Amino acid sequence: MVPRVRSFPRAVLWVVFLVGLPGAGWPSQLEVAPRRVEIGAFFGGKEVVVSAEIPPLADAVVELVGEDVAEALVRKGRIGPLWMNVGEIVAQGFPTLYMVASTSSFLLAGGDGSGSWGYGKLREQARLGESGGVEESDSMLREFIKLKETQGLYKLLPAGVELVSGDERAQSIRARFPLPRCIRPGTYTVSVSAIRGGEVLQRQQTWIEVEMTGFPRFLRSLAEDYPMVYGIMAVVAAMLAGYGLGWLFGGGRGSH
Repeated sequence: MVPRVRSFPRAVLWVVFLVGLPGAGWPSQLEVAPRRVEIGAFFGGKEVVVSAEIPPLADAVVELVGEDVAEALVRKGRIGPLWMNVGEIVAQGFPTLYMVASTSSFLLAGGDGSGSWGYGKLREQARLGESGGVEESDSMLREFIKLKETQGLYKLLPAGVELVSGDERAQSIRARFPLPRCIRPGTYTVSVSAIRGGEVLQRQQTWIEVEMTGFPRFLRSLAEDYPMVYGIMAVVAAMLAGYGLGWLFGGGRGSH
């Protein structure tokens, strides 16, 4: 008697197939170095390296984002032959730092703010107030981003994510972000989004801390806790500096 083999339902076979896929259990590994950045007296910037694992055959977008703040911008206009301050623009929802890198350049193709990632994503959450219309808002947004790029605080790095290694289970990626010397102390979010077919498969997130140390920290605490003492010290320092320059260039006779 031949034993009868019972066939599995098609739905069960699909479940077995999906569980056996390499991407069914997505890898989850995110490392940042350094995790703590110190701003000392001779701080000239710092490079932050982000390493992560993402599912196979997926693209990645790596973001380094600061805290959202409200910032007032002076609006200039021409009155007769002179350029003067004619108003104030309030920028709300813009982070203090925004750097983003991707494995494929098309993910950040909308550098003017029209893409789904990069400045396009930033545009959805941020607002510029006191502008005269939609076209002027777009122009102000471009100028604001250009200002931040000049300061080194905003940066797009298309195809700036390096593929270190990969197999059928996971891909190892790496991104590098140059922190500028004018970065503010605070908590900064590092996130890695794995994308396939336009959908986000996985999102990993961690944080880094930027802190003042040494003499800059002393001056900041002095200015916040004892503003009068800080002001007196600033005036005395300016007077000593002026006397020193006069003595140096006046043949040791001091300033007159």
